[in-house]
Amino acid sequence: MSQPSNSAAAPLGRTRRPIFLVIAAIVAVIASAVAFPRDGVDAAPLNSAGWTTNATASPTSVRRGATATVSITVKSSTTRRGLVDVEIYGPSGQVFQQFWDNQAFTKNVSRTFTAQWNVPTSQALGTRTIKVGMFSPGWGSFQHWNDSAGALTVTAAATTTTTAPTTTSTVPATTTTRPSTTTTTTATTTTTTIPSTTTTRPTTTTAAPTTTTTTTTTIPPTTTTTIPPTTTTGPPRPPAQPPTRLNWVGSNFFATGVNVPWMTWPFAPGHGDFGGGNSDGVVARRAEIAVGFAKLQASGTHVVRWWAFQGDAWQINRDANGWPTSLNPAIYADFDAAMSLANQYDLYYNFVLFGGPNQFPSTWRTNAAQRAQLATVLAPLFARYKDNPRLMSWEIFNEPEWEIWNSGGVVTEAHVKAMAVEIIKSIRLNAPRTLVTVGQALVGGFNSNQRAIAMWTDVDLDFYSPHWYSPHTSPFSICAMCTTAPDLQALYNTSKPIVIGEFDQGLESTSANTARLNQWYSKNYAGAWGWSLFHENTNDRIPTDFVALTNFNSQHSDIGPRTP
Repeated sequence: MSQPSNSAAAPLGRTRRPIFLVIAAIVAVIASAVAFPRDGVDAAPLNSAGWTTNATASPTSVRRGATATVSITVKSSTTRRGLVDVEIYGPSGQVFQQFWDNQAFTKNVSRTFTAQWNVPTSQALGTRTIKVGMFSPGWGSFQHWNDSAGALTVTAAATTTTTAPTTTSTVPATTTTRPSTTTTTTATTTTTTIPSTTTTRPTTTTAAPTTTTTTTTTIPPTTTTTIPPTTTTGPPRPPAQPPTRLNWVGSNFFATGVNVPWMTWPFAPGHGDFGGGNSDGVVARRAEIAVGFAKLQASGTHVVRWWAFQGDAWQINRDANGWPTSLNPAIYADFDAAMSLANQYDLYYNFVLFGGPNQFPSTWRTNAAQRAQLATVLAPLFARYKDNPRLMSWEIFNEPEWEIWNSGGVVTEAHVKAMAVEIIKSIRLNAPRTLVTVGQALVGGFNSNQRAIAMWTDVDLDFYSPHWYSPHTSPFSICAMCTTAPDLQALYNTSKPIVIGEFDQGLESTSANTARLNQWYSKNYAGAWGWSLFHENTNDRIPTDFVALTNFNSQHSDIGPRTP
């Protein structure tokens, strides 16, 4: 990032600073696209957008540690293909998800899909709501949502009682000699008590002819079997990302893009792109923004990386103790205006939530309760645009590694990642189709204790977006241009795609700038986003070469994303 030209509160310019969950285990599911017998009660089917859906659970009351079979019935009013998505929600959010992609439907013919939910022993008791969604193949366009397709109830696990089996055997008609006792068969029933015997096999009662032998059996203590909890992936996932391209709105593509990065730095409350409104927000500066966006559209470029709450994030209200309380509603007019511009100029956004992690109240980072509260406060923003395909991804931080490495321990990796994890959970829950990333300062670091991409491989990101500038050529650990994306993925043991989130796109000749774009492409990076579109608003004033963008985009058929 670069320092804006009009604010002393902005981050340092490039020349003044140094150079750069566990993937959750997938819940075991057994699913098939065939009819399944069920004893649940059908919810009323919902018909919208030509889809009719409903769901049942069998049994309707399922114990912890047991399995519920969920059956989903889907009918289309036309012959077409679609993605069927079933999700189960409880009081604290989503607990199960399964989907079937690219399914064929014949006009007015119902199909039934079944999935099995292995209920964790730790699952809270109570009612769960089954929801069904329909999308075009590949998580493309959103088409239908049944928010109450069915229901089931989670009950307490049954206590397991072990009862020793009783075996009856017939003793041959012989004389049986037992210690100190002789039993004579007569017409009168004789009760004989057998001395206590210790055995490793189940206790056996032996009945002799006309003789009743009574055995006292000690039942072992009640045994409760604890089944290890099943770990789920959380809310429904965005499309699986191929290792060398991004996937969004139904296709794999190389994401050519630019950084806006801002029109107005939020130097004080009431100012900035998102929240400035009629003063200096997107609403006020729409005409200026439209000029730049029209140039992007003409060049065939489709991705814009735009900063939202940089600086101290005044747009997030807080109480006297610094706790985040709510979002300033003024932001929504500007976000809505940005979405309108994206529709007008065929663009897709990567919104950067925060600049460095030490620019807002430190307790949002260091206090676990405040981290969770911040994620809750941001949830309405994520949910508002969850179905808008123009919002491709949320980026949690810009270059957080600089402050982690250079703050003298004030900003720690553990706290920054914990904050990111909470926000990502909120995105997964409230905007489950939206991609998530972090803008790493570099691909690596300057020594063995500094690691950029490697720092984030255990966090639930969809892709990495490290930054590279032409001085970053040595050592190898900071040089994205000196290697390839597959080499970096092998080095960091990951298969997630890598987008170059910032690079100097317009400093050289047009032929050299075009060649640089082609290098990112040929080295199998998933995209490259030049710095910067409105360069006059930044301190470094690195321009955008639109001719180079046009040349590059016209040479390749997989530039995207593109609306189907």
